[in-house]
Amino acid sequence: MTPRAAALLLALAAAAPAWAEAPANPELVSIRGDYELGRFEQALARARERLGQPGLPEPEQLELNQLAGLSAFNLGLQADAERHLAAVLRMDPDHALDPFQVPPPAIQLFERLRKDLAPTLDTLRYEKKLRTERLQREAEAQAAAEAEAARKEAEARATAAARRALDGRNFLVNFVPFGAGQFQQGRNRAGVSFAAAEVALGAASAFGYWRYASLLTTRTVTLDNRQVPGERFTVTERGIPVDRASEADTWRWLQLGAGAAFYAAWAAGTVDAVLHHGEAPPPVSVHLLPLSGGAAAGLTARF
Repeated sequence: MTPRAAALLLALAAAAPAWAEAPANPELVSIRGDYELGRFEQALARARERLGQPGLPEPEQLELNQLAGLSAFNLGLQADAERHLAAVLRMDPDHALDPFQVPPPAIQLFERLRKDLAPTLDTLRYEKKLRTERLQREAEAQAAAEAEAARKEAEARATAAARRALDGRNFLVNFVPFGAGQFQQGRNRAGVSFAAAEVALGAASAFGYWRYASLLTTRTVTLDNRQVPGERFTVTERGIPVDRASEADTWRWLQLGAGAAFYAAWAAGTVDAVLHHGEAPPPVSVHLLPLSGGAAAGLTARF
């Protein structure tokens, strides 16, 4: 074993082998083992043979060239060492050898090659920077395109959900009083307004009718039969006492006016519901539908 090889093995023994950046390929691991055990001829031959295979990833190519260059250096093959180590620098102009694994003479050769290839390496650095920036722009453009596609997909889903909500509406519900059409459309504020107005007007009309009916009285009147002298008969009358007529008129007008206003509010609610029937529902809506014997309520949310 040459003194240079012994120095290399001594340096390798001082530190555990660290080839963490290389892929864990079984053949590469075996070549690395040959190198670390001092079988430089075998390591150089196997590294050259594997470098001739197409499709190797760049990290593996870099390590194979480094193993081949250091093996050739330890075998005294200066030209082969320079060729393989120069290939390492061309792949990574800023690559550095580990001083705990590589003897100083090999590092000196590597640094001399870096100095000799400086113009070429500067060009490679610039090209690498341009390639990195281009890849970054492409990645950003792809991310933007994916975000736009996701936005369009979300809009399409929202549109489809709104369409399903529209398709699920019953047009006849628009003619039901108490804001049923508005609640079906998810327009809860409008539904509450119409429902409250119609309930108040209906209650006022009913109260007016009840008060007017409470003023009605029944009396029995005995009259003489003009056609049969001496014969009398009784008549039952139902009506408003004369002294309560003014009060009765007030309640009567309240009943009729509130009733007319109730139907007007019902008609307005129907027209409003029909006009908004085809609109998309709001993101969150409450549905309240009258049913026989009660009512049904539900909550709908769109995303």
